[in-house]
Amino acid sequence: MASPIAVCVPATPIIASLALIIISLFIYYFFQILFKETYSFEKICAILFLSYVPGVIFYFGSVFYPPFFILGLIIHSVLLVVGLEENLQVPKKTLVKLVGMGFALALIFWLTRQIFEVKESFNPKSLDQLEEEIK
Repeated sequence: MASPIAVCVPATPIIASLALIIISLFIYYFFQILFKETYSFEKICAILFLSYVPGVIFYFGSVFYPPFFILGLIIHSVLLVVGLEENLQVPKKTLVKLVGMGFALALIFWLTRQIFEVKESFNPKSLDQLEEEIK
């Protein structure tokens, strides 16, 4: 039987690509509704991809030190605002609000996950596990 890592690793680029396309479609149609103007879908995809790449290093580092996730998220957010503003001439004030809401939402999910992980580590599943942790 194949290990979960051997199964997940080949699927990761496919899942990341699908997520990029879905988020790009959302932004593409959201900008059409919000600004009543059509922006290039290819440019939106490229900007999202290029803003995500530098943050990936910190996302991987969050495995060893979880607050690196926040640093990666900040880098991703700043590059996304600058890229969309410079390449598509989208108003900066609106972009900061939209990306800020996404940042806040991701931060809330991350904090919630961290809190539940800490709570779970303090709740032993059995008396034997508690005795092993004490030793």
